[in-house]
Amino acid sequence: MSRSEKQDKNISSIIGPKVEIRGAVSASGGILVYGSVFGDIRTDGLVRLSHGSYVKGIIHAKDACVGGILDGDLVVERKVELGSKSVLTGNLIAKILVIEEGAKFEGICRMTKETNFIAKADHQSDEDPGDQ
Repeated sequence: MSRSEKQDKNISSIIGPKVEIRGAVSASGGILVYGSVFGDIRTDGLVRLSHGSYVKGIIHAKDACVGGILDGDLVVERKVELGSKSVLTGNLIAKILVIEEGAKFEGICRMTKETNFIAKADHQSDEDPGDQ
């Protein structure tokens, strides 16, 4: 069984293809998004954006697989996979990054080995960009 299949077994929440959420989403466990989310997503597990999904907001997660559209930053503790049909317009922070041919990414990527970088990223996003 591949790591991706193991991660899918830990999905605890599904946002269906005809569901639109306006506001923040928070979960303990994985989130699978088929629909649209207009707000931030925060989880201690995997976030998987399927082909056809749309998120406008910041995603904080342990791992992420993007197959849809993300208009916002992606802050991931471990691994990010940008699928061949994915579109990411925003900055990305992760330890491991896999980009498939055909993926579109416009932003700044920061690779890190730190284990507590998510807290630092949260702090930095609260600061004025002119302060850095």
